[in-house]
Amino acid sequence: MGKPNKSAHYNTEATPKRAAQRMRLSLAMKLIQSDYIDLLNVSYASQIKKGNAYNAFSGHLIKDVITGEYPNLTYDFEKLRISRGKLEAPRWAIVTIIKEGYLIEWDLKVKDLERLEDYLILFAYEKQKQNIVTNGNILKTRRKDGQFFLATRDTPSPSDMKFWLGFCNKEKTQCCDSLYIKEIPVEEAQQYQLQQQQFRQELKLEEIKQSQSEDSACGDNNIDISKTDNASPNIQTALPEEQKVCVLTEPLQDDFSDEAIIDIIKQLREKEGLNQTQLGERIGKARSQISKLESGDQKVKTSTFQEILKALNYKIEFRIVPDDKNVAGT
Repeated sequence: MGKPNKSAHYNTEATPKRAAQRMRLSLAMKLIQSDYIDLLNVSYASQIKKGNAYNAFSGHLIKDVITGEYPNLTYDFEKLRISRGKLEAPRWAIVTIIKEGYLIEWDLKVKDLERLEDYLILFAYEKQKQNIVTNGNILKTRRKDGQFFLATRDTPSPSDMKFWLGFCNKEKTQCCDSLYIKEIPVEEAQQYQLQQQQFRQELKLEEIKQSQSEDSACGDNNIDISKTDNASPNIQTALPEEQKVCVLTEPLQDDFSDEAIIDIIKQLREKEGLNQTQLGERIGKARSQISKLESGDQKVKTSTFQEILKALNYKIEFRIVPDDKNVAGT
């Protein structure tokens, strides 16, 4: 009969192990899409020791996230990190299901106020369909916004959707460890929202103090946005009668998505004490549309911008001023 084939015997014994490895790799690939490579280059830059960010993330999935015994392998979602880094991470985040999708809110309180300018990284996974809902873009939403609305075509499900969020700095060179958003009791969520309101009030008071101490915030820009005569009386103490928000240095185009315009809309809406739903009601648009405008996912038309300003009791004033750089003798 001859001697046993050691090679054949080894392959037979190793087959279950190789099958388990293939299954782990297959599960890992379901959480990685090709359009996430650029995001991983930012969110996992701190984890690169050998190879690249893609390898670092896939190694994290196989080692830390995929658990169980073959063939009953599954994900431990709480261990998944979509971003890693030393920046200050939010302490909590909550998801509220509304008719058109999901409202994600997060902790605003930070030790370093510069972190409020960080950009949002969001990852959403539909468990039943094994489908990644979000794209691989770093969003234009800032940490200071405190919330993001994710619209969905299907009826929102509280148990089927999983969410993670993180933040990166403006230079996209540093990130924080991402946070897995767990389901929590309604009472706990309400307590978080109350804390959020109190911190927002603290920030507003600080902004008012800084505004009053500064001689001028904008100088001679092309466009002034000033309060109209029919302004709401309850915010007159917080806003000078001729408060100016000058951010544009170029004429308005038919369509634009300049971050300065987005900042104007957010700033004025918050000064009026309105949320996105309330602003949408004033101009006859759904909350999801306001969210897309403020996140930069939808371009802001000039007509829409003017409509929003009018609803907030503001107006645009154009003026012609001398260009000091071109004045002879200067």
